[in-house]
Amino acid sequence: MSKHSTQLKVAVVGAGIGGLSAAIALRNAGHAVTVYEKYASAFTSTTLPLSNAISTGANILRIIDKWGFDFKKSKAGLALGERIFHGETMKQMHYIDMKYNREDFGYDWLIMRRQALHEGLLDIVASTPDGMTPIEVHLGQEVMSLDCDEGSLYLQHGEEVLNDLVVVADGAHSKLIHTITNHTTPPLRAGRTAYRFMVPREKIMADPVLRAVYENDEEGFTYYQIPEKGIWFLVTQSDEGDLPENVDSHERTLTSWLFGYDVLAEARKYRETTQPQTSQLVV
Repeated sequence: MSKHSTQLKVAVVGAGIGGLSAAIALRNAGHAVTVYEKYASAFTSTTLPLSNAISTGANILRIIDKWGFDFKKSKAGLALGERIFHGETMKQMHYIDMKYNREDFGYDWLIMRRQALHEGLLDIVASTPDGMTPIEVHLGQEVMSLDCDEGSLYLQHGEEVLNDLVVVADGAHSKLIHTITNHTTPPLRAGRTAYRFMVPREKIMADPVLRAVYENDEEGFTYYQIPEKGIWFLVTQSDEGDLPENVDSHERTLTSWLFGYDVLAEARKYRETTQPQTSQLVV
């Protein structure tokens, strides 16, 4: 974006991926941006092992590349394809070839750790282009309320901060969205739960049944579905670099999601109804 002739004083509530992205874009447009994060660390929601995999397509990669994102440091892995199999018959139902994404869209389809994306955005926040105003990040400062008409934020200790523009990016359990919409909008229950787990590739290769399935499987996404029973099982493979559970930096890990109405019941049901090539993953 080009620098605006009138610099706005902008407050961004939330230092997650969305909040940092908004802060960078507004800073690059020439505005003075301050980020308020209620936690003492901007990584509070992204450092747990289960927050690892995030899929990034050409649209987001094009933007963060322009911002100067360090892809090498993020150790992102390629996603080369997406396959969907029927969980009982193992018949392939669907396939998307992602090998030509760079040729068609200018960028590969990448899988990276959420923390790596978060860290990369924080690096961009901390690196101010010439002529731009540095972004201020205030950790441990919770915004308690918002006056939309005045552009005022009220912090937890009673301090009032006046702004020309406020960006609310404090997550699904936002305390501030209702101030903008004039009514409470709680997260809607989808009727399903999701259980997500990671399996080091060395353990996969130690199991003869699983080894036969995944040894030569390309990096990317594999779904095992039984639509008529409401079961969806997703497995991703990628060379993601440093990962939890002592995975070698040059090996893959499998990150899996099992969707259903009751996690434990779905896990048992999945083991009982699917082929051993996939049910072995659900312990």
